[in-house]
Amino acid sequence: MKTKTTLGLIITLVFALFISCQQQKNDRTGSPANTSIANKPSETGYADVNGLKMYYEVYGEGKPLVLLHGSYMTIPLNWSQAIPMFKGRKVIVAEMQGHGRTRDIARKISYVGMADDVSGLLRHLQIDSADILGYSMGGGVAFQLAIRHPEQVRRLIVLSGSYAHDGWWPDVEASYPSITADIFKGSPIEKQYDSLGNDPKHFPEFVKKVISIDLEPYDWSKEVKK
Repeated sequence: MKTKTTLGLIITLVFALFISCQQQKNDRTGSPANTSIANKPSETGYADVNGLKMYYEVYGEGKPLVLLHGSYMTIPLNWSQAIPMFKGRKVIVAEMQGHGRTRDIARKISYVGMADDVSGLLRHLQIDSADILGYSMGGGVAFQLAIRHPEQVRRLIVLSGSYAHDGWWPDVEASYPSITADIFKGSPIEKQYDSLGNDPKHFPEFVKKVISIDLEPYDWSKEVKK
């Protein structure tokens, strides 16, 4: 059954507000957003996957848990407050195509492509299977990872995500074409895009390319229910 994700939209908006407030706090104290992760990664690097140099970080030890960020987000913006909470777990975080320190390539951004990238990252890290937690866009990536590479997924946790385009309320889905770089002007998302080495001139292209994944109808109901 396709659940109308009103709660998911509320969570998304509240999360965005929290990020904005946290960034404003950091601005007042002079602390950059990416220093709010209490513990330091035990490993960082770039994995060569599908023509992409995918940036990743690894924290802690234990059963592996992969965190997949939402649209336009980065590791520090999406997960800096959450990573220290996962005690006794090996936490793997990565930045998807075009996001943060993972530079874009001449390839459309898609849930399928990003899922294959995460699969490649797990092989790079020599991890046979992991628990996968995806938020928003990362939820779509998580669904596709489970569909395309089920042997690599131990447990699947999806926050504010949908496996069908009409799982969102119609007015929410209808708002996607109106998303442009202008709505992010001066926001933590725009500032982080610039600060992590991307060319500010390409920010409008980035915004347009990311939202394109939700402008095409999709429905993975049959695959998810298997």
